Amino acid sequence: MIEVNLVKSMVRKCMNVLKKKEYELDLTKFHVDRAVKVTRLVDKKWCHGATYGGRNVIQINLSYWQHSDKPHYEREYRAYDADKVIGGRQVKNLEESLWMTAAHEVAHHVQYAYCPRIKRFRKNYRKPHGDCFKVIYRYLRKDFINPMLDAE
Repeated sequence: MIEVNLVKSMVRKCMNVLKKKEYELDLTKFHVDRAVKVTRLVDKKWCHGATYGGRNVIQINLSYWQHSDKPHYEREYRAYDADKVIGGRQVKNLEESLWMTAAHEVAHHVQYAYCPRIKRFRKNYRKPHGDCFKVIYRYLRKDFINPMLDAE
């Protein structure tokens, strides 16, 4: 059984990756701790809107349709599913699936909570899966999630 502490650990690790100076997101330990604090794990039997990230929440639903303990293709949104970095990919188990979901929702959290104050994102942070989101998600996938999953 997946515990909330495992998911919060995933969120913490993703946020710590995004603290890198090269990303110019100006995130600090405060922002990492806040993301962990607003993270919640639920097990609700519906698929729409139950797994999401926003300014004040990161919610991971264990019953989300892609969360399976069997090997499967973890699909992303059609607009970028074929992208070699941020698109869908094969995962081996539930934990790998949760890593993908945690990174995706952390990217949304950062997008909505912190990107309005970053000059290069001020005009484009609002679109849920737009350019701002893709930049942040690409940082996580390229430099952390994909290499970690490929190393296992």
